[in-house]
Amino acid sequence: QASAYQAAALDAEQKKLENGKSTSFQVLIIQRDLTSARSQEIRALADYNNSLAQLALQEGTTLQRRRISLDMK
Repeated sequence: QASAYQAAALDAEQKKLENGKSTSFQVLIIQRDLTSARSQEIRALADYNNSLAQLALQEGTTLQRRRISLDMK
């Protein structure tokens, strides 16, 4: 959600720049903020997935969650 807000802010700032109401520096700052927001979202998603994998490992349900069955003979 933060990146969606920053993307909208960037779009608005670029339009202001086109109309002479902003500076390229301001656009650059918002681009930096957008990149940071996207990076934080990706890090949060990776942390979440790592936590789910760790939970499955601790519970001993890794194979079950992946729908993997082993046939022993």
